[in-house]
Amino acid sequence: MDDVEEVMRHPFFKDIDRNKLLAEQIEPPFRPSKDTSGGITQFYDNYNSKQDLEETFLPEDVVKSVKKN
Repeated sequence: MDDVEEVMRHPFFKDIDRNKLLAEQIEPPFRPSKDTSGGITQFYDNYNSKQDLEETFLPEDVVKSVKKN
């Protein structure tokens, strides 16, 4: 079985015209702004809890400074 065919049979794609998709004739439901004044991560969720920071790979001195605050 062709992997592409398997993916295209997924319910997510049921209403998508494959020929228009391949011809790039379908407008995306969301197009991020080219204005990067908000930073390149402006569309990512913010995580501000200490628990979230401890679960990332941060240098130990950074983790200690966050815990002090």
